[in-house]
Amino acid sequence: MSAVPTVAASDRFQPTDTCPEADGKVKKVGTVDYKITCDKHNGVPILSTTTADNMAACAQICQRTSGCMLADYSITTKRCDLGAEWKAVPDRPVAGGVSLVPVVNPAIASAPDLKATDVCPAIDKTYKKLEGGKTFKMWCNTASKGANVKTSKQPNREACIKDCASASGTVAINYCTGGTYAQSCQCKSEKEATPSYNYEPQYWWAATLAS
Repeated sequence: MSAVPTVAASDRFQPTDTCPEADGKVKKVGTVDYKITCDKHNGVPILSTTTADNMAACAQICQRTSGCMLADYSITTKRCDLGAEWKAVPDRPVAGGVSLVPVVNPAIASAPDLKATDVCPAIDKTYKKLEGGKTFKMWCNTASKGANVKTSKQPNREACIKDCASASGTVAINYCTGGTYAQSCQCKSEKEATPSYNYEPQYWWAATLAS
């Protein structure tokens, strides 16, 4: 049996961690790595607000709260805002504020497998694991532009995903359910941050590799 990896105490978030000493450091809460940025907040929609004795406690509250994507903490008021959206880089200057952001977007880290019953529009802009274990972001009523690794005709979305899983270098997948390009499956070596193809958009589904 392989040994359980240990984490050095210096890498774990401690109640004594504070600003400015902790600025720019990454500290672990459970299995989640949080990036600390002093004198910044994220300004994302707030899931809920509570208080915490220190920034480590605020991060712990975020980790055990369903739907918490990050946290903004205030050293002076001890206010702990739990964010409903993830943001890689905090950009709102706040004196005495602390941004606590998971290094990996929680929505990506916990993405479930895509099922055949997962359909548009319900899955739009959600993250799902596809065949091969990689996580992709779902897009409805559009397709991603860029060069193709391969193209083919497939009877359904699942067959298209399987075909693209075997195509090395695929970072985006487009599938068309009807119209002019019905059953078109595109495995792409390039992706758009936000897919923008809009010809007969009602027939298209896209998936872009999460990053």
